[in-house]
Amino acid sequence: QLNVTALCSLTDHLLSDHLLCSICVAIFIDPVSLKCQHTFCRQCLKDSLKAGNRHCPVCLDPIKQSRFKVNRILRDIMQELRSGIESGISEIEGARSEGSEVCPEHNQPLKLWCKKDKQLLCLVCRDSRVHQGHRFQPLDEAREDIQKRVASVLGVLRGDISKVEKLTQRHLRHCSGVMRAHVSLIVAFSSSALSGTSHLPLHNTP
Repeated sequence: QLNVTALCSLTDHLLSDHLLCSICVAIFIDPVSLKCQHTFCRQCLKDSLKAGNRHCPVCLDPIKQSRFKVNRILRDIMQELRSGIESGISEIEGARSEGSEVCPEHNQPLKLWCKKDKQLLCLVCRDSRVHQGHRFQPLDEAREDIQKRVASVLGVLRGDISKVEKLTQRHLRHCSGVMRAHVSLIVAFSSSALSGTSHLPLHNTP
């Protein structure tokens, strides 16, 4: 069971490079692995193959399979992380509304959040030498801050689809322009060779 103390580091870990799909550069959604062991979002891989890319985007190994193996370990990690976020908020909610969580050392209600140690504290803990000079928050404020961080993480988990689509379309338009320019040059050289002339039109590659 993941507790409140682990929540902040947990949300930061969600954004680490190990959990990013190299195609959409967002947190994995429905991760699947190729035979080369590289992992991508299922939909990202499908879209890449549909666009004619038959090589792994990371190592460039040829993709021969039509079905992809679900990366169960990574999928379970993502589910556990989401569960940890939800349980952390629930724990703060319970301590705030019910006062049911008490300090195991002083048997006092946990009313404060230590920002340095990322712990729930009672008033006696706050005044102790252990937490001298630390910054504290009431549970209400701590809950709001954590909920904002969770909302941000969930936004990344869902992915900014419209932004990715715009970037993809922009990249495709650029590639298309470059390819058209190259084709024009090839046609010009071919025409020149067939006609026996050395006069070629000039084309600028965008």
